[in-house]
Amino acid sequence: MNLIIIIKKKKHALRRPYRTCARARVIGEVEEVQEQMKADTEALKEKMATMMEAMMSIKEIMEVSAAYRTRARARVMGEVEEVQE
Repeated sequence: MNLIIIIKKKKHALRRPYRTCARARVIGEVEEVQEQMKADTEALKEKMATMMEAMMSIKEIMEVSAAYRTRARARVMGEVEEVQE
């Protein structure tokens, strides 16, 4: 004869105050980490925006410089052509 014993656990018995406190502490730590990550992300966005502005300024300077060089070459080439004639 086999005897089967079924034990039902109540959900209320699994909840312990120390587990709840531990979970709350972990959740609090996770929230702190998330807040720090948000702050770091915002700081990074600001730095990237500053870098982008600097790169755009450099690009404009390079374009102006290239235009001056092109004009100077055109003038020199024009003078060379006049001398060769």
